[in-house]
Amino acid sequence: MSTEIDTQAWINQAKSKENAEKAIRVAKWLASHGYGCALKETDDGVVTITYGDDGGEGKIWPSIRINAGTFIFPKGTPMDLMIAFLGE
Repeated sequence: MSTEIDTQAWINQAKSKENAEKAIRVAKWLASHGYGCALKETDDGVVTITYGDDGGEGKIWPSIRINAGTFIFPKGTPMDLMIAFLGE
């Protein structure tokens, strides 16, 4: 199952625009590589990206966090994903 969101509206309402914009880029990358994902923003602007294989129906991977514009990749994050965003 796939649900699309209005990405600009989500960014506009975000407490941290920088974190939200980075999260949308990661979500688009994940979707283009067969993952399904969900984004959640805390009251202080930290964005958590939860994602799983097979459009979200398969293995659930450790959640990525974006705080103060910095990616926080937990142990077990797929290497291709980390490489794709390390330079940002």
